[in-house]
Amino acid sequence: NPNTRQADIMRIPEEHPEWVNAFDFANLWGVAMCTHDPLKAFMSGASTVKPGGALYLMVYAPGGLHDQPLTILQRKRFHLLKMLDERLSYVEHVYHRRWDWNYPLLVNLRHVYMNIRSAIKGTIVGTIDMLEPFYNWVIPAEVIEGWKEKGGFKEIVWLNEYEHPKCAHHVMLRK
Repeated sequence: NPNTRQADIMRIPEEHPEWVNAFDFANLWGVAMCTHDPLKAFMSGASTVKPGGALYLMVYAPGGLHDQPLTILQRKRFHLLKMLDERLSYVEHVYHRRWDWNYPLLVNLRHVYMNIRSAIKGTIVGTIDMLEPFYNWVIPAEVIEGWKEKGGFKEIVWLNEYEHPKCAHHVMLRK
């Protein structure tokens, strides 16, 4: 697409001042939480939304998959691996819920049970997405409310308010 542009999510106002207050809609699906400074990423993306426009935000929620002790352990182990083939092998290991002596016994037993039942696993791509980003912040709802104010938004609609357990917050913010 000749109309695409590359931008550093942390520096949109500085790199592309012509984008500030220029768009009816911006989409920050899984972007802000995977940066070293989620608020700065949010503010940079939010700067592109013109008055009356909207921003769709998706960030991981407390209590969801990315906030679980097992996921945190798996991500730490993944990032200790240096070689690509080691990392890909570990992705397969996690995806297939293989026995792992580093996991608590009950986790291993649950994985055995789920594998016997052929319980849905998600996808390999989803497993990579869970493990690979160096930053995978979990953002509480109260923080998003604060971002709304800082970003100049007047309204927030919680799109998955009644989803339990909630893996992520899906919100629409309007200026």
